[in-house]
Amino acid sequence: TALSLDDSWAPDSLARVNVINFEITKKGLERYFMAFVLARDKPDLERRRAEVHKLTLQLREEITKQEDQLLEMLSTAQGYIVDDPLLVGSLVTAAEALTTHSARLPDLEQKDRDIVKEQRQYRPLAKAATGLFEA
Repeated sequence: TALSLDDSWAPDSLARVNVINFEITKKGLERYFMAFVLARDKPDLERRRAEVHKLTLQLREEITKQEDQLLEMLSTAQGYIVDDPLLVGSLVTAAEALTTHSARLPDLEQKDRDIVKEQRQYRPLAKAATGLFEA
């Protein structure tokens, strides 16, 4: 049934019917069915995508941290920078770490695109399921 929850029904009647909220959008319903189908057929896809997103966020945070550290070292340096071997060594180490982390980002972004591409194979099924509710 498509009733508002404000309507007063007896508890035994409510136990026998499903209350459906028709305020959802077609796109939202499609996403729901897509998630449902993927959870049953390819549960590892969403897990892998979540891992890729987590790694991407961690790398971006690390890159920001490294950039801030580089700027901090440069702003607090006194005298000629090249005369301080400790500072030069720290800058080189931080720059190498920054380069390494930055090089990994495109790989992670490609993995995410591959996962999304694999998920899109299930879109026709999700659209068909959504069509059942359009009548």
